[in-house]
Amino acid sequence: MWRHAVQRNRGRWRLADWYPRALQDDSQSRCSLPLPSKSETLELVHEYFETFNKAVPPFRPESFMIQVNRHYSWNPNEGSSWWAAFNIGLAFAYKQRAEGSGGSDDWQQSLWPR
Repeated sequence: MWRHAVQRNRGRWRLADWYPRALQDDSQSRCSLPLPSKSETLELVHEYFETFNKAVPPFRPESFMIQVNRHYSWNPNEGSSWWAAFNIGLAFAYKQRAEGSGGSDDWQQSLWPR
């Protein structure tokens, strides 16, 4: 009996077709920005490792920097886990800049490509 139930439902719940609820919106409504230049990214990553990563270290700086340099090479890592880690580092660095700006909007200039 169980074997027949498994065979009957085998193709039904494919993990590849599942998306978190937050990503089930209309992709046209999402906002995205181009990545910063390599030099700006290196500054942001350095800021990230000097602030947030010291308190809560989810990443090893050496491994992360290897991936950052690879990202700006001819053979970037396109894995979803790398993109998530990369965006986490950039987001926390931008957050730190915003908090350290004393209410000024000057930090936002680093969001736009030069």
